[in-house]
Amino acid sequence: QGSNEGQCRPTREDQALPHWLKALSYLLFSVNITLALIATLWTFTQRAHPIIVAAQPTFLYIVAFGCAISSTTILLLGFDEQDMSNQSLDASCRLFAWFYGIGFGLSIS
Repeated sequence: QGSNEGQCRPTREDQALPHWLKALSYLLFSVNITLALIATLWTFTQRAHPIIVAAQPTFLYIVAFGCAISSTTILLLGFDEQDMSNQSLDASCRLFAWFYGIGFGLSIS
Protein backbone atom coordinates (compact mmCIF):
# COMPACT_ATOMS: atom_id res chain seq x y z
CA GLN A 1 0.00 0.00 0.00
CA GLY A 2 1.28 3.42 -0.88
CA SER A 3 1.44 6.39 1.41
CA ASN A 4 1.26 10.11 0.70
CA GLU A 5 5.06 10.38 0.69
CA GLY A 6 5.49 7.74 -2.05
CA GLN A 7 6.80 5.13 0.39
CA CYS A 8 5.37 1.64 0.74
CA ARG A 9 4.23 0.36 4.09
CA PRO A 10 4.52 -3.34 4.90
CA THR A 11 1.19 -5.13 4.64
CA ARG A 12 2.28 -8.30 6.39
CA GLU A 13 3.63 -8.81 9.87
CA ASP A 14 5.45 -11.98 10.86
CA GLN A 15 3.97 -13.54 13.95
CA ALA A 16 6.24 -15.86 15.91
CA LEU A 17 4.96 -18.62 18.14
CA PRO A 18 4.77 -17.61 21.80
CA HIS A 19 7.54 -19.00 24.01
CA TRP A 20 5.04 -20.74 26.28
CA LEU A 21 3.66 -22.66 23.30
CA LYS A 22 7.12 -23.82 22.27
CA ALA A 23 7.84 -24.90 25.85
CA LEU A 24 4.54 -26.81 25.92
CA SER A 25 5.38 -28.56 22.66
CA TYR A 26 8.78 -29.62 23.98
CA LEU A 27 7.13 -30.88 27.17
CA LEU A 28 4.55 -32.92 25.23
CA PHE A 29 7.24 -34.34 22.96
CA SER A 30 9.29 -35.34 26.01
CA VAL A 31 6.26 -37.00 27.61
CA ASN A 32 5.51 -38.97 24.42
CA ILE A 33 9.10 -40.15 23.99
CA THR A 34 9.36 -41.06 27.68
CA LEU A 35 6.15 -43.10 27.51
CA ALA A 36 7.35 -44.88 24.36
CA LEU A 37 10.64 -45.74 26.09
CA ILE A 38 8.85 -46.92 29.22
CA ALA A 39 6.55 -49.13 27.12
CA THR A 40 9.56 -50.55 25.28
CA LEU A 41 11.47 -51.27 28.50
CA TRP A 42 8.39 -52.79 30.14
CA THR A 43 7.84 -55.02 27.12
CA PHE A 44 11.47 -56.08 27.22
CA THR A 45 11.37 -56.96 30.94
CA GLN A 46 8.05 -58.81 30.59
CA ARG A 47 8.83 -60.54 27.28
CA ALA A 48 8.55 -64.03 28.85
CA HIS A 49 5.02 -63.39 30.17
CA PRO A 50 2.42 -65.43 28.23
CA ILE A 51 0.35 -62.36 27.32
CA ILE A 52 3.39 -60.48 25.99
CA VAL A 53 4.52 -63.57 24.08
CA ALA A 54 1.04 -63.78 22.52
CA ALA A 55 1.17 -60.07 21.66
CA GLN A 56 4.56 -60.58 19.96
CA PRO A 57 7.18 -58.31 21.55
CA THR A 58 8.62 -57.33 18.17
CA PHE A 59 5.23 -55.99 17.14
CA LEU A 60 4.98 -54.03 20.40
CA TYR A 61 8.43 -52.53 19.80
CA ILE A 62 7.34 -51.43 16.32
CA VAL A 63 4.20 -49.78 17.74
CA ALA A 64 6.26 -47.87 20.33
CA PHE A 65 8.78 -46.83 17.66
CA GLY A 66 5.95 -45.63 15.41
CA CYS A 67 4.52 -43.54 18.23
CA ALA A 68 7.94 -41.98 18.84
CA ILE A 69 8.41 -41.21 15.13
CA SER A 70 4.99 -39.58 14.80
CA SER A 71 5.63 -37.58 17.98
CA THR A 72 8.55 -35.83 16.31
CA THR A 73 5.98 -33.91 14.28
CA ILE A 74 5.30 -31.91 17.45
CA LEU A 75 8.83 -30.54 17.20
CA LEU A 76 8.70 -29.99 13.45
CA LEU A 77 5.59 -27.82 13.73
CA GLY A 78 7.09 -25.75 16.54
CA PHE A 79 9.79 -24.10 14.44
CA ASP A 80 9.37 -20.60 13.05
CA GLU A 81 11.41 -17.79 11.49
CA GLN A 82 13.08 -17.02 14.83
CA ASP A 83 14.59 -20.51 14.99
CA MET A 84 15.51 -21.38 11.42
CA SER A 85 16.05 -20.05 7.91
CA ASN A 86 13.29 -20.27 5.32
CA GLN A 87 15.07 -23.14 3.57
CA SER A 88 15.23 -25.13 6.81
CA LEU A 89 11.59 -24.33 7.54
CA ASP A 90 10.61 -25.65 4.11
CA ALA A 91 12.48 -28.89 4.80
CA SER A 92 10.84 -29.16 8.22
CA CYS A 93 7.42 -28.72 6.64
CA ARG A 94 8.12 -31.43 4.07
CA LEU A 95 9.42 -33.81 6.74
CA PHE A 96 6.28 -33.33 8.82
CA ALA A 97 4.11 -35.38 6.46
CA TRP A 98 6.69 -38.14 6.15
CA PHE A 99 7.31 -38.48 9.88
CA TYR A 100 3.62 -38.46 10.67
CA GLY A 101 2.74 -40.90 7.90
CA ILE A 102 5.52 -43.37 8.67
CA GLY A 103 4.91 -43.16 12.42
CA PHE A 104 1.18 -43.63 12.00
CA GLY A 105 1.69 -46.54 9.65
CA LEU A 106 4.07 -48.26 12.05
CA SER A 107 1.89 -47.70 15.09
CA ILE A 108 -1.25 -49.19 13.53
CA SER A 109 0.40 -51.99 11.55
